[in-house]
Amino acid sequence: MEQQIKRMKSIISSMDEKNIFCIDCGIDKIDYVSINNGIIICSECYEKHKNFGYKISYLKSFSEKWDNYLLRFIQLGGNSNFFKYLYQYNLNELPIEKKYKTKAIEFYRQKLKSEVMGFDPPQLNFTLNDAQEIIDNIEDNYPEFKNYTYAKQVDIEALEKKYKKSYMKNMTSFFENFGKKIKNTANNFSEKLEEYKIKERMLIGTNNAINKVKNITVEAKDKFEGMINKNKYGFMNDKNFTNKVNINIGNDNLNEKEKNDDENDNKNKSLSDFLNNNNYLEKKEENVSENNNEINDNNNNKNNENNNNNNNEKIEEKKEEIIEKNLNPEDELLKKISEFDDD
Repeated sequence: MEQQIKRMKSIISSMDEKNIFCIDCGIDKIDYVSINNGIIICSECYEKHKNFGYKISYLKSFSEKWDNYLLRFIQLGGNSNFFKYLYQYNLNELPIEKKYKTKAIEFYRQKLKSEVMGFDPPQLNFTLNDAQEIIDNIEDNYPEFKNYTYAKQVDIEALEKKYKKSYMKNMTSFFENFGKKIKNTANNFSEKLEEYKIKERMLIGTNNAINKVKNITVEAKDKFEGMINKNKYGFMNDKNFTNKVNINIGNDNLNEKEKNDDENDNKNKSLSDFLNNNNYLEKKEENVSENNNEINDNNNNKNNENNNNNNNEKIEEKKEEIIEKNLNPEDELLKKISEFDDD
C-alpha cells in the first residue's frame, strides 16, 4: 500500500511542478486530490474540503483505486492552472470556506469537466465584479461521483513510464527555475550589500569629517582663549606693547579733548550770538518806547494848546456879548472868568 501511495504521488507530481505543494496552505506534504477541482491538498485542508460534499470537492486519496477518468482531471487541471485562475479573478485571498463556493470556481469546475469529457466549454456567465459572489445552491454536475463506479484501474507501471520523462523534465525545470530565483536573490542581495557598504563608507567618511571639524573647532577655541589670556596677562609686561597701548590711548584722549573743545567753542559762539541778538532787540525796544513817549508828549502838548485856544475864544466871545449888552466889561469879565474857573 505504501508503495502504491508513493508511486501515485510520484505520477501526479510529475504532471505539474506545483503538484508537490498543497494548493490551499502551500506546504510540501500532499495527501489527497480534489478531483472535480483538479487540485492537490494536504490532510489538514482535506478536513475542510470534506464539508463541501462531492458537488464542490470530490476527494480521493493516493491509496485508493484510480482509473483514467479520475486521472484525467489532474492531467488537464493541476495546481498551476488553478493558481493562475485564482489570481485572474482575485480569489487567492479568500478563505477556503468561501473560495470554492464562488461563481468563478464553479465555472472552472464545469470547464474542466467539459475538457475531460471532450465537450465544448460552457459559456462564461459572470463578470470580474461578481466573480466572488457566493452560490448558495450549487447544481449537481457530477452525479457519477455520488456512487462512483470505477472503470478499469489505471496501469501504474504504464503511467510511471509515461510520466517518468515528463516528471524528470518538470523537476529539472523546477530546480532550474528555483536556482534562477536563488541566483537573482543572491544578486539582489549582493547589490544591496554593496549599496549598504557604499552607504556605510559614506557614513564613516561623514563621521570622520564631522570629528575633524569638531577637533579643528576645539583647537581654534583653545588658541583663541590662549590669545585672550596672553593679551590679558602676558602683554601687560611687554613695554613695547604697553607704550603702544598708552600712545594709542593718549592719542584717543587728545582727539576726544579736541573734539570736546570744538564743541564747547561752537556752543559758546552760539550763546554769544544769541545774547548779542537779545541786546540788539532790547535796544530796538527802548528806541521804540522813546519814540512812543515823544509821540505821546507831542500829542499832549497839542491837546493843551487846543484847550487854551478854545478857552481864549470863549473869553473873547463873552467879551463881545458883554459889550453888546452895555455891561461893565471888567466886572462881567471877572464873573465869567470865575465861572469858567469853577467849571
